[in-house]
Amino acid sequence: NGIWQPYWCEYHPEFGVNWNNSLVNAPIRCLKVSAGQLYIGGDFTELEGEASVHVALLNNSGWFRFPDGLDGPVKSFETFNGKLYLIGDFNSIYGEELNLLGICELDGDAFVEVQNSYPNWSNSRVSKMNAAGGKLFLSVNQPFEETVVIEDGVWTHFSDFEWSDIKKYNGEFYACLPKG
Repeated sequence: NGIWQPYWCEYHPEFGVNWNNSLVNAPIRCLKVSAGQLYIGGDFTELEGEASVHVALLNNSGWFRFPDGLDGPVKSFETFNGKLYLIGDFNSIYGEELNLLGICELDGDAFVEVQNSYPNWSNSRVSKMNAAGGKLFLSVNQPFEETVVIEDGVWTHFSDFEWSDIKKYNGEFYACLPKG
């Protein structure tokens, strides 16, 4: 019918792929395994017909739903210093507007605002994040694109360029930059 349907795929080595189009009511955009659990994030507001607002996790006990918390889709997860971070198109957590838009931390079963040390970033949006070499890189849209790095809880300026990926190799950082 021309309308894209969200699908969930499970793979079993003996039986192959099991497609399921009834798990969520809108697209899943990201997956992350952290602390032995599988997290899914996306546009969905229901999981198996019950409220789960943009995030859910699967563990040995089954699915855990987050029935409230975020007011917009989740686009990416990253694990850094034992914590799970989320970015996306959300502006508030539990109805409280975020200072730095589009990023939060998941602490157990609660979303927590990420505290930043750059007060001039109020109402700026995090568009990308990547953990590499013991640092968490955030691309922040304000009047211009700026990359900051968090290391040992300290936020510092890294660059004034936009990137699509950053990795550390042999002690050096490498970044994929857009053409231009």
